[in-house]
Amino acid sequence: MEQATLKEMIRLLDIRPPLPRRLFGKLSGGNQQKVLLGKWLLTHPALLVLDDPTLRRRSGAREKIFEILRDAAAEGVGGSLLFDGAGTACGDVLAGAGAEGGARGGRTCRQRAFA
Repeated sequence: MEQATLKEMIRLLDIRPPLPRRLFGKLSGGNQQKVLLGKWLLTHPALLVLDDPTLRRRSGAREKIFEILRDAAAEGVGGSLLFDGAGTACGDVLAGAGAEGGARGGRTCRQRAFA
C-alpha cells in the first residue's frame, strides 16, 4: 500500500495512535476492527456482510465503525450487519430506510437502516 493511501486511511478511520508502522497486534481491539474494515473497503466491494462488527467495542470505536458503514452505503456498498447483541444473526440492512423486526432462533431481532 502506498504511504499516501495508508496515511489517508489512518486519518479517515481515526486509527489511534496514527502510526503507520504500528504492528496490527499492538492496536486496541476497536482500532484492529477499523483497520480490517478499511482493508475490505479498499477492495471496493459491492457487498459487505459483517457479523456483529462492534461486539465488545467501546462506544467511540462503535460509533466510528457505524459512521464508516454509513459512508460506504452512501457510496453504493450494499451490505448487511448481523447482530442481536448476543452474537446471533439478525439482518441489519445498510441501504434502505425504516426499521423492521423478526425472529431468528427464538430471539426477537431488530433491524434498522443505515443509509
